[in-house]
Amino acid sequence: MIVRTWRASAAKGKTAAYLQHAATRVFPELQKLPGHTGALVLTREQGTNVDIQVLTFWDAMHTVQAFAGPDPNLAVVEPEAQAILSDYDRRVVHHHLAIGQLQRLAVTHVEPDGEAYSLRTHRPGDMGWITHRQAVLYAQEYGWHTQFEGLVAEIVAQFIKTFDPQKERCWIAERAGAIVGSVLVVKESDATAKLRLLYVEADARGLGIGQRLVKECIAFARAAGYQQLTLWTNSVLTSARRIYEARGFRLSKEQPHHSFGHDLVGQYWMLDL
Repeated sequence: MIVRTWRASAAKGKTAAYLQHAATRVFPELQKLPGHTGALVLTREQGTNVDIQVLTFWDAMHTVQAFAGPDPNLAVVEPEAQAILSDYDRRVVHHHLAIGQLQRLAVTHVEPDGEAYSLRTHRPGDMGWITHRQAVLYAQEYGWHTQFEGLVAEIVAQFIKTFDPQKERCWIAERAGAIVGSVLVVKESDATAKLRLLYVEADARGLGIGQRLVKECIAFARAAGYQQLTLWTNSVLTSARRIYEARGFRLSKEQPHHSFGHDLVGQYWMLDL
């Protein structure tokens, strides 16, 4: 395994902006590249500046060259990052990983108030946890009974059974080592994907996690070649509806129904990609 290391620095007031850029722009693009296995950003305060060390992990040097070009020792620094940083190395250093254990790393998002959370794809056990937490959460907040838990269980079971990593994705949001939210994108047809089971824990709301999860769904659906992203929700879920509206979804149909022990109004939303 190859470890690619690069150094930069930023003023304290601009460090969060660089970390946000790395988390939302750089790391998601790296994750799409064959041979890329993870990344780390290390920071250390140095007076009025913050020293930044970026480590990216690759299967082999030829995968690095596919990303960096003929001279793999040249740093790849986007103009947006250059505008944020006060200094950065123009060249990188590569090391061979001699010993260690590395799994694919989550992408950490740093909010302006200093709160941090991370997004990752699903692991064994996550689908059971999603079912449990959504059943508990919606029972507490809306009084929905176990019929809803059964629906969630059916959705996640189907996701696991027929999972297509090129066309489907689950995002798990974590904060301080705990799962605080999740969402799925599932294939409906060659042209249409469906956003399913968006939720955020009550104590993690207000950090932008729900907005971030929906944004990831839209970006993934576009990259996967879908023409439309749809979803089904209920009118009582006002916070989620505001997120969908803010991201450009439009309400296509409403339909009253009696489910989960209550009279509800189902809503169908869609977004042209």
